[in-house]
Amino acid sequence: MNEDTCYMCDAPSTSREHVPPLCIFPESKDLESGEDLRRDLITVPSCDIHNSKKSKDDELMLFVLTLNIANNILAKRQGFTKILRSVLRNPNLPKHFFRKSSPVMAVEFEGNTISASLAKIDYQRFLRVSTHIAHGLYFHHFGRKFEGKCSIFADFMLQYEKEDSVKSNYTQSTVAQIVKPHFDQEHQYGSNPTVFTYSMLPPDAKGLIGARMQFFEASNIYVAYIPRDNDT
Repeated sequence: MNEDTCYMCDAPSTSREHVPPLCIFPESKDLESGEDLRRDLITVPSCDIHNSKKSKDDELMLFVLTLNIANNILAKRQGFTKILRSVLRNPNLPKHFFRKSSPVMAVEFEGNTISASLAKIDYQRFLRVSTHIAHGLYFHHFGRKFEGKCSIFADFMLQYEKEDSVKSNYTQSTVAQIVKPHFDQEHQYGSNPTVFTYSMLPPDAKGLIGARMQFFEASNIYVAYIPRDNDT
């Protein structure tokens, strides 16, 4: 494993980057139990650009994850503590991450309705953070940098402004239902599974590797690692 250069580029490594970002993991002071959920975290060698200089992008990911009402109580506590502190320090912070939000009613499986918000995020920034995490996990898991393209798919996001949004959301849900059982059967890596786990599928005949990053037991981001010499 080459620790001399950054996990994302060929620049010299100057620090260790947490994968996923450290801010995702609740601090002990924000948990009623005082539990340490920042133990045994994954880190990879990084340059400054791909570590400290992307802190705002990392914060975006935390904001996005706390919006998923299907997440466990730890994600909600992040919203009531860490996110609230950030907003109190900078009331305009949500505007930097969300272009607009609308109140909606969500229907649970039991048929109950709850009040929620539908927010339009800066999706390109979300993809950028997800791609960084994907590259970091690959480096950690295989001991080498990934050379190729990462295709990202998040099962907790919806389209609601495009003409074919209903069809797209149905397709997304169908794909998620198909791929989820395959990852459920694989080993789940991660020392703090209530916050984050990941799993890897073995490479297929064309060298493609699938991965799932699961946050707060409900938010799944799927990754297809497409090798550089594969045009699929």
